[in-house]
Amino acid sequence: MSHRRFVLTLGLLTVATCKRAEPIATGNDAGTNKAPVSTREAVLRGVGECTSVQAKLFATQADTFEQKANALALSPTDEARKEAQNAWTGAIDEWQKLEVMQYGPEAIKTQPGGLDLRGPIYAWPLFNRCLIEQQLVSKVYETGFSSLLVNSRGLGAAEFLLFYGGSDNVCGSTAAINIDGTWSTISAGELASRRAGYINTIATNIASLAHTLSAAWDPAQGNFVNELAQAGRGSATYKTDQFAFGALNDALFYVESDVKDMKVARPLGIANCENETCPEGIESPFAKRGKQHLVNNLAGFRMVFFGCAANGNSIDELLVAVGASNIANNVKAALDEADAAIAALKSPDLQTALTEENGQFRAVHEALKKLTNILRTEFVTVLDLELPKRIEGDND
Repeated sequence: MSHRRFVLTLGLLTVATCKRAEPIATGNDAGTNKAPVSTREAVLRGVGECTSVQAKLFATQADTFEQKANALALSPTDEARKEAQNAWTGAIDEWQKLEVMQYGPEAIKTQPGGLDLRGPIYAWPLFNRCLIEQQLVSKVYETGFSSLLVNSRGLGAAEFLLFYGGSDNVCGSTAAINIDGTWSTISAGELASRRAGYINTIATNIASLAHTLSAAWDPAQGNFVNELAQAGRGSATYKTDQFAFGALNDALFYVESDVKDMKVARPLGIANCENETCPEGIESPFAKRGKQHLVNNLAGFRMVFFGCAANGNSIDELLVAVGASNIANNVKAALDEADAAIAALKSPDLQTALTEENGQFRAVHEALKKLTNILRTEFVTVLDLELPKRIEGDND
């Protein structure tokens, strides 16, 4: 993602005219009809404070996951495994909200303030089961965890190790662990023990990364909340508030590039799928929490767009300030419709929904499309935004 312009005007611009607004003014906006600096700063601060709270919630859940994973490693019983599964669920639920907050510390290193934390925490859709199974044989996770690729670590790898209990592997017959028989010589008890050890290492790393993220946002520590709020007014990260709002805009489009296109359209065979359907594209195939991930993704979107409190300082309040309250209302209505369509799915497992509730699953896609169409037309037009490069050509 690159910096995007986030330019504000009071006049509501229609999509039909495609007229662009004047650039955001900096400094003293008195006497102009642009949203004042104080309003933009308040919105940026509100989003930052909301993100900081969510990062702290995730860190708390990550600590619990680490504790339960450690207990599982010490005694890999069925009861300990169940407790670790529940703790993983708590952590992934909070993380899925943060998926829509990939700006600042959570962004990749090439982006402003980015610490590259997302991949090591949750690299979906990158996942390599065979590689994880090879590493169960070599036990490299014990001494060389930092060298592991992101597709074999993080919450995604932990899901497989926690929720899949089979003794098979998916590596080909020519893979070393099958040719030399090293996989088949591992007993069921030893395999359970190694899985528990691998999970424990992953959980410890995730807890560390979660606290790094939380500390970066925390006003009492890294204080990226203030760095975001002071964009264009002393921020070392964002030289203008255009860059800061652009980062938020790019993050919001996660609901199109990842939620609509990857999590829903691809399994349904609507996009990026050469077959009638692509069930291999379903998220969370082992814990079967694909539906809940969608719920939490939209909850994260609500936090960024509508704020964590009812008293404003959020993007929808900015729309109101520039005379575009109708767009904020349209986004809310579309978001409510998408939430309702997801809630109407009977199965928590999207693989089951794909086959047994295909019509309702498609209704989820249609509802999400309504939401993202508003973002890419009314929303970006009135605020003179640029579409993220990753979704500019999307037309499903």
